Amino acid sequence: NFDDTIECINSLLKLSYANKNIVICDNGSTDGSFLRLVQWSADICGKDNCLRYHVLDKEVALNSNLSLQSGNCNLILIDNKSNLGYSAGNNIGLKFSVSMGDMFYAWILNNDTVVHEESLTHLVEKMDRNPSLGLCGSTLLYRHNPKRVQALGGFTYIPSLGVSRQIGNGMLWEPEKISSSLELNVEAKMFGVQGASLFVRREFLNIVGFLPEDYFLYCEEEDWAMKSRGKFFLGYASSSIVFHKEGQSTGSNSFSSCKSFVSEYFLARNRLLFTKKFFPYYLLTAFLGNGLIAIKRILKGQLKNSLLIILCSFDFLMEITCEGSAEYRSSLNKKDAFFLKPFCRVLFGRQS
Repeated sequence: NFDDTIECINSLLKLSYANKNIVICDNGSTDGSFLRLVQWSADICGKDNCLRYHVLDKEVALNSNLSLQSGNCNLILIDNKSNLGYSAGNNIGLKFSVSMGDMFYAWILNNDTVVHEESLTHLVEKMDRNPSLGLCGSTLLYRHNPKRVQALGGFTYIPSLGVSRQIGNGMLWEPEKISSSLELNVEAKMFGVQGASLFVRREFLNIVGFLPEDYFLYCEEEDWAMKSRGKFFLGYASSSIVFHKEGQSTGSNSFSSCKSFVSEYFLARNRLLFTKKFFPYYLLTAFLGNGLIAIKRILKGQLKNSLLIILCSFDFLMEITCEGSAEYRSSLNKKDAFFLKPFCRVLFGRQS
């Protein structure tokens, strides 16, 4: 999504906080976005002597000895070559940034965000004041309706059903309510930080590790938060304002009448995967949670989405039942003997 990415970068270039570099990881775009980004970067850097751009592929980025000229804002364009998913795609940029040696903080942003010019300053100030914080969230407002909240920093989580709820979602945003008491109230509820704007301390990466890569999409923030328990606290910088279009890459957002199959599949699968990993005693009720969501889809007339949730849940059940055996996976991947794979192709299309 070239246009979204450029709008995001332009807002980052206007940030009042000067000491920064911008790393853009192209996660296997199929619409020519990466080549357009390279050309755009060449054009804008040609007009601004304080900007430099560098083009790297994934292997070079992970083994880079690139020397970045101080006093400039560098645009580092990394071609990941393929769609590695949310975590693995972002981890390429994080590992490159850590390798530079002088990184104190990293700010993970979705490319469909636009930031307020003071937003980074407030994140840095919040983390500088509170060295026990490992992760920090922003006030996420809907880009199309900036008076409405998508999330205040992060989300709560209901382990028994395997579902999360964005804090403050849908409420009217009143800037005059920005305060330390608001932040403390949100932080007391927060299970994890919303991934569209996720500010991380370098020491967090050293101690907890990089984003978990076994989900591909969704639930990474929950996993990261769980792994940080007892090591770091979570923070919320209410004055850090980020506008989010939401779901531009996955085809899903809070206001869409129907989630995309990609979004639906990974939400259903990863609710179960995360529950199995950290709350195995709730696995049965997490399956029930998927069942309730499937019924909700039926009531909305979204039969294919409902079937996908049920099939995904059944597939996951078969996997854990046959855990330690390669027979089930072999039947799917090599022989197509089981009905699930060909059935999904008929229902949802080969690409899905």
